[in-house]
Amino acid sequence: GVDYRLELIGDRATVTLSGSWSAGTVVQTLGYSNTSLSPTESDRTVSLISLTDSGGVENSGQDSQLFDPEITSLIHVTTNNTPPSVTQGVTAVEYVEAEPATLLFSNAQVDTIEDGQQLIELVLTVSGIADGASEQLWVGSDFIVLDGSTPSGTVAGQSYTVEEHDGTAIVTLSNLAGWNEGEIIHALGYKNTSSAPTETDRTVSIVSLTDSGGIEDGGENFQIFNPKVTTTVSVVNVNAAPVLTL
Repeated sequence: GVDYRLELIGDRATVTLSGSWSAGTVVQTLGYSNTSLSPTESDRTVSLISLTDSGGVENSGQDSQLFDPEITSLIHVTTNNTPPSVTQGVTAVEYVEAEPATLLFSNAQVDTIEDGQQLIELVLTVSGIADGASEQLWVGSDFIVLDGSTPSGTVAGQSYTVEEHDGTAIVTLSNLAGWNEGEIIHALGYKNTSSAPTETDRTVSIVSLTDSGGIEDGGENFQIFNPKVTTTVSVVNVNAAPVLTL
């Protein structure tokens, strides 16, 4: 029930509140909030400049008090880390036999929220695996065999582990140095080197992401996606000419 007027000049906002309330009620309930996910960590100064009451100015009375010095509160703004996010783009792609790897998340929007951070770990699953070592997850110009026959190693300069159970591979990429925000996700692709790939869909899902922001002051650097960020891959088998061996 309080009217207000706001004037912003440079970085100073002057707010005038007008209405009718009990003495002290509005002043005691004043507060500061910042809804930015990455607020600037500089002090904010809130100053009470003047107050006016309902007594009027009859008989040389005064109803307005201009405070000199102003009554001031200093606010220290502290940021804490927000977990990274991924906004899905394309949700279905096609892989054609013998073609290069098909990109999976090329137009997804990836954000660590705070400036200057990097992704440090990515966990994803590939389900529907049916062709053993022919099924590959590509990272840029390098790949991981998804059947788990090579359970750990390096790919595109990053460490990885892979486990395969009942047609689903769980891949963890870590130590993601050298990749700017989102680049490694945009570089993920699927390829099948079989000459007769099984024409069932493969489902590739981002399970979680971790960034370099840490967990100080109650921050979070780890995001589990629910629902998962998923792309479905349709595998197309291309007929090969018959071969005669003498």
